[in-house]
Amino acid sequence: MHFIHDNRMLAERAFYCCLGIWLRIAAECEENLKKRKPAACNGLLRGILTGICVFGVTLSGCSSSNPETADTAGAETITQSSPAEETSIEEAEAAVDAAQVEAVLQSDAEIPLKLNELCALNADAYAWLEIPGTGISQPILQSSIDDEYYLTHNAAKEEAEDGAIYTEKVNGKDFSSPNTVLYGHHMKDDRFEKLHEYQDRTFFDENREVRIYLPEKMLVYRIFAAYPYDDRHLIAAYDFSDPIIFRNYLEEVFSIRQIDAFIDDTMDVTEDDKLITLETGVSGEPDQRYLVQAVLVEGQ
Repeated sequence: MHFIHDNRMLAERAFYCCLGIWLRIAAECEENLKKRKPAACNGLLRGILTGICVFGVTLSGCSSSNPETADTAGAETITQSSPAEETSIEEAEAAVDAAQVEAVLQSDAEIPLKLNELCALNADAYAWLEIPGTGISQPILQSSIDDEYYLTHNAAKEEAEDGAIYTEKVNGKDFSSPNTVLYGHHMKDDRFEKLHEYQDRTFFDENREVRIYLPEKMLVYRIFAAYPYDDRHLIAAYDFSDPIIFRNYLEEVFSIRQIDAFIDDTMDVTEDDKLITLETGVSGEPDQRYLVQAVLVEGQ
C-alpha cells in the first residue's frame, strides 16, 4: 500500500510538471505565430509530444505492481521509436557533394538542365527562379523537416549565412497556392539583395518579368507591386485560401501610397489569380521586410 501511495504522488508531480511546461510552450508557440514563422513552433510542438510520452510512461510505471517491469517496458518503447526518427532526420539533413552543387550553379547550361542536375543531387531543390535584368538566377528549395532550414543552409546543405532561396511546406511545390512566398537574404550581392533595386521607379517599370522553372514547365509572372512591409508572416496573417480575405488583402496592397512603394494599379489582379511574393530583409531594420509581388500570366 505504501508503494502505491508513493507512485500516486509521483504521478501527480509528473502531471503538474508537464502541465506547466505545456502551458509555457503553448504561449511561446502562439507568440511565434504572431511575430515570425510558424516553422518556429515545430520544435515547441515536438516538446509537447515528448512531454506526453514521458507522462504516459510515468503513468504506466505507476499503475504496475512491479516497478522494474514497468520501467523496462517504458525503456523498450522509447528505444524502439527513437532510431527511426533520428535516421529520418539524418537522411534529410545529410550533406550533398558541395563541389558538384557549385559546379551546377556556376554552369552555363540551360536552366532546365541545371535544375534537373541539382534535383538529382539534392531532393529539396524543386524549382529555379530567374528575374531578367536583376541578375537573380537561383534554385528554390524546400526542406521536408524544418521550414527555416535553408535560412541558414545553402543548396549543398552546408551552414551558410546567406542561406538559399526557399519556400515553406504550407506552399505546394507546384505553385498552385494562391500566394507562394519565397524567402531570401538581402546580404550584399547575395540571394534577394537585388530586389531592392525595385525601389527605383525606372527599374520597376523596365524589369517586370519573373520566371519560375519547374521540371516539367515554366511559369511566367508579371510584377505588379514592390514595397516595404512589416515583419508579419504573410501566410500566418492571411488565409489566402479564403476568397474574401484574399480580395481584401489585394485591396490593401493596391491602396498603398508610400513614397518608396510602387504599385501598378493598371493591372487587374483578383482573388482568382496565383501570386508569388518575394520577401527579403531591410538593412538596419530588423522589423521590416521588402516585398516584390507578381501575378501568374503564363504557364507553359
